[in-house]
Amino acid sequence: MKTRKRKYTKKFETYAITAYLCLNALLPYWRKDGRTLRCKFGGSIDITILKYIHGEYTLRSFPREYYMMVPTIKSGYTSELPPYDLGTYIGSDGFSVKNDRMVNDHFLSPQTVGEFILDNPDPYLKNIELFLKIFECVSYTHEIRNTQNLSLAQLKHTVPTTKKYQHENIKLYNKKTSAPVSNLLRPHSFVSDTFYEEYCQWEKEMVLNSDTEYGELLPDEKIYVQKSNYQPANLCEFFEDDEE
Repeated sequence: MKTRKRKYTKKFETYAITAYLCLNALLPYWRKDGRTLRCKFGGSIDITILKYIHGEYTLRSFPREYYMMVPTIKSGYTSELPPYDLGTYIGSDGFSVKNDRMVNDHFLSPQTVGEFILDNPDPYLKNIELFLKIFECVSYTHEIRNTQNLSLAQLKHTVPTTKKYQHENIKLYNKKTSAPVSNLLRPHSFVSDTFYEEYCQWEKEMVLNSDTEYGELLPDEKIYVQKSNYQPANLCEFFEDDEE
C-alpha cells in the first residue's frame, strides 16, 4: 500500500526525533546488564558508568523515554454520548470518593509500542519516515471514562491490545454522528502493510503471559522480561505444582 508523504508540524517532528534519538542511544543496553557490555559498548562514554545499568529496570525506564514524547491526537471516538452522568468511584486508597471523568486513552500503548520498537530496531529505528508514522499512530486517543482507563491498565499481560475494549465491554461511538463504531482496536493511521500484524505477534510472545488464553512462550531465551513465561506441559504437571 502506497501513501503520500505526510506533513507534520515542527513541534510533532521535534518530539518524534527526540524519541528517535533516545531509543537509538539506549538500544545497545536494552534488556541487558551494563556490566556484561564493557567489552562491547562504551564509545565516548566512560565505560565505568555501565555498571549502573540493570537489565530488569530497562524494561520500563527505556520505553518511558518514548512514551513521554508522544502527543495526543483525538480520534473522534468516545465511549459516552451526552447527556450522561459519569458518577463516582472509590479511590485506590479504598475509602476516598472520586468523581469519574472522561480522559484520553492512547489505545495503542506508547509504553508498550516503545518496547516493540526496541525489540525490532530493523526497520523501526532504521527508517525515519516509518518511525514518524508509528509515532503518529500511537498518538491517537479514544475518549473514555477514567475508571475504564484504570481497568485497562491491568490487562497488559493478559489480554491483547485488539480485544481490550471488548474485554471490558467498552463501547465506542463517533462523537460527530453518535453512530456506534467497532471496539476492536486497530491503528487509526497507516504505518505499513505489516506493522500491526507484527505487533500483535510480538505482543503474544513478549508481553502476554504464556499461561493465558492468548500468550505464547518466548521464541528464545530472554534474560529480562516482564511476562510470565511458564506453561504447564500437561494437567498432571499443573496439579503437581498446585500441591506444592
